[in-house]
Amino acid sequence: SLSSEQQMLQSLSSQEIKVMRAVLAGADNKQIAGEMFISNTTVSTYKSRLMEKLGCKSLMELFSFANRNKIG
Repeated sequence: SLSSEQQMLQSLSSQEIKVMRAVLAGADNKQIAGEMFISNTTVSTYKSRLMEKLGCKSLMELFSFANRNKIG
């Protein structure tokens, strides 16, 4: 059976996953916006939505979540 964290990951949209991978790679909102052809505001929205879905309150938490789940 899937761990609850893996279920959380499956709840992310493909756009949210792209944003998450970019964040983990060290890209800032402006770079992500440019790469994905979306606005900075949209990047922020995706970012806060994925943090909420993964139960992460900070980027540090996102990094350790990614680490635990071998994402990156």
